[in-house]
Amino acid sequence: MKVAFRISKMGFGGAERVFLSVANELATKHQCEIQFIVDKAGVGSTESLVIDKGFKLINLGCSNTLKTILPLRKYIDKERPDILISAYTDTNFAAIISTKIARNHTKVIVSEHASLKEHWQYASIIRRVKLFLYVKFAYRFADHVLAVSAGIASQLANMGLPTKNLSYIHNPVRFNRQPKQSGSVAKSETPVVLAVGRITKQKDYLTLIKAFQILMETTNARLIIVGGVHDDVEKQKLDQAIALNQLSSNIEFVGFTEEVAVYYQKADIFVLSSAWEGFGNVIVEALAFGLPVVSTDCNHGPAEILVNGQYGKLVPVGDYHAMANAMREIADNNIFSPANQTERAQQFSEAKIADAYYSLLSKVSKQNRHNI
Repeated sequence: MKVAFRISKMGFGGAERVFLSVANELATKHQCEIQFIVDKAGVGSTESLVIDKGFKLINLGCSNTLKTILPLRKYIDKERPDILISAYTDTNFAAIISTKIARNHTKVIVSEHASLKEHWQYASIIRRVKLFLYVKFAYRFADHVLAVSAGIASQLANMGLPTKNLSYIHNPVRFNRQPKQSGSVAKSETPVVLAVGRITKQKDYLTLIKAFQILMETTNARLIIVGGVHDDVEKQKLDQAIALNQLSSNIEFVGFTEEVAVYYQKADIFVLSSAWEGFGNVIVEALAFGLPVVSTDCNHGPAEILVNGQYGKLVPVGDYHAMANAMREIADNNIFSPANQTERAQQFSEAKIADAYYSLLSKVSKQNRHNI
C-alpha cells in the first residue's frame, strides 16, 4: 500500500510527530511505501527526520496551502498513492479538492489534532467562518474523518458530519523507559516539576507558575519547562511573573529540544496546565517514564488518557490553587505506581496505534469513492 502523508510543513508540532511515528511503523511492520508532502521544502524544522527514516519528501513549491490544489492533483496522478492522510484544517480542505479532481482514485483521510472551538477562538471572524465551512461542508467529501480523541470526534459529529465515516485513534507514545521507584518524591531531594509544550496561550503556563509559587511555600522544588517560544508576548508575561515573585533560581526554560527524554528521566512530577488540548501527547510520554501526573481537565484528551483520574490528578482549568494542592499531595505521598503508569502508556504504543491506522487504511481503501 502506498501512503502519502500531507502536511503544510514539517515543524515540531503534534501532528508531525504522530505522522512520523505512524509512518515508521507502517513502513517497517506493514511494508507500506511512505511519502511526505509539504507546501514548500526547506522551511520545516523536522524535514531531516523524514529523510533520515528513508521516506521521500515531496515539495509542492507553494507558499500558500490553497495554491497547492493543482500541484497536489498533479502529484496524485503521477505517483498514484492509495491513501492520502492530511492534517490541519486548511491543508485538509485543499487535499480533499485535489483528490476529487485527480484522475487517480486516491482515497483521502483528513485528521483533526486540536480542539476546534478553542483552537479557533483567537482567529478573526472571517477565518473562523472559513474554517467552520471547511469542516461542516468540505469534510463530507473526505473518505474518512479522523480525530485524535473521542472529544474531538464528538465535536465533529456535533457539526453534522456523518458518523459512519468518522472515528478517532489516539496518538502514539514514542518512549518506552523503565519507571522510577514508587513512594514520596520529596523526602531527601528537591523535587523536579516538569512541563513540556510550546509557550503559547493554550499551554497556560502562567497558571502553572502561580501554582508553583504556592508549592514553594512548603516545598523547595524546581520547575523545568521544555518547549519553544511561539508567542513572545506570552513569554514576556511569564518572565515578568517569575521576576515579580523572585522565582528565577527555581524555574528553568529549556526551549525546544530533541532530547526531551533527558528531562522526563530527571523529573519527579509532570504537570500539564493547558487551557485546551487535542489529545495531550506529553501526558502519555510522562506516563511512559512512570511519572505521576497533574493535569487540567481540559478539552480534550487528559481525562481520556488518565481515565478520569485513575492515572493522575485532574484539576479545573485555570485553578492554580487546586494545581498546587495536587502537586503537594504527590510530593508528600505519590500514590501512583510507576509500573501502572508505564502499563497505561503502553496502550498508546507506536505499534498498537499504527495497527489501528493500518486497519483504518485497509477499510478506507475498499470503500467506494466519494464524488463531488
